[in-house]
Amino acid sequence: MSTDDSYLGTVVDAEMIVLNSGKEAICIGFEIEGKGRLTWTGYFHTDPALEFTEKALKTLEFDLRERDYNFDACCSEIIGRKASLVLEEREYNDNKYLRIRYVNSVKGGGAQEMSSDQANALSQRLRGEDVSANGEGVPF
Repeated sequence: MSTDDSYLGTVVDAEMIVLNSGKEAICIGFEIEGKGRLTWTGYFHTDPALEFTEKALKTLEFDLRERDYNFDACCSEIIGRKASLVLEEREYNDNKYLRIRYVNSVKGGGAQEMSSDQANALSQRLRGEDVSANGEGVPF
């Protein structure tokens, strides 16, 4: 069962592993405010698993394909990156625990980081200053 809320998580570590089954995976440790530390595991053994893992890593601003599957760079460069995490409650041997179900962008699907020029223009507009090239300002 997924929780209704998403939680902000910060990557604190990442490593490549091989499970006893022989499946390769990446384990990413997140520090989650109010929830402690949880680990998300992404797998590479099937095309759907690879796609799911690649999507999560893109959320953390690392494109495996563009970086020629450089896992050393991935594991070091994603440290400190933030994500919106959907948590799921599970039960095993009568013990309940939380796990990370989805790794989503903190920016949302259609957003991108604002440049400093855009931020300055927004500040000026909100202060009522003229920021247009023609001197007419930006209408609200």
